[in-house]
Amino acid sequence: FNIALLLQKYAHHTQYQHYGSASDMKEKNKLFIPYVITLIGTIMMFLLLVLPFTTATDEYAERLDRFADTEVYKGLSLTCADVKNVNLVDYARIYVAVGENLWKNEYAGWIYAGLIAAIGLFSLIAVIKAIRKKPIGIIISTIFTMITVAIFNWDLSARHVVQNENYVWGVAHYCYYIIPVIIIVGSIWLFIKKRQLNKDISNSPLQS
Repeated sequence: FNIALLLQKYAHHTQYQHYGSASDMKEKNKLFIPYVITLIGTIMMFLLLVLPFTTATDEYAERLDRFADTEVYKGLSLTCADVKNVNLVDYARIYVAVGENLWKNEYAGWIYAGLIAAIGLFSLIAVIKAIRKKPIGIIISTIFTMITVAIFNWDLSARHVVQNENYVWGVAHYCYYIIPVIIIVGSIWLFIKKRQLNKDISNSPLQS
């Protein structure tokens, strides 16, 4: 009788375990879509560092094509053909190389390089937080990315480096407005789903 009772309890417990594991798997699958959105979004935001941030106008691009193989700045492996589209990494390299000539201060270029490095760092942190499914961390690092990009945008506009007869904003500039919004929406969705999952797990029969 005792053995039969033990077997019955074991079968009952196993049934609950099977139900619980299946239910948990189903609930965790609900995190998949917001997780993928935030992960892909943060990776894309990081990759914006190497996409065109500013682009030469058609007229200026034609002028650059005439001297396509000519080095723009001595010591930098950037030709006229390369600067038809300038990404943030290129800007960091250029400002470090010519900062002293532009601002009469050898450290000025490094300030700009540091600002661009901060954009990359915050973007990388967002990727790491997305991998670990940390929605609050994703949102915070994305906001800091947006702030540093906004500062750089303002500086380029204030110095008339862009939106002139030579350069206009490139694709990366506009993506920095679109992609962070997608990331933040996905992060909020992920946060809500995680809260629901934790609540469902705490209310499951196995937790009682």
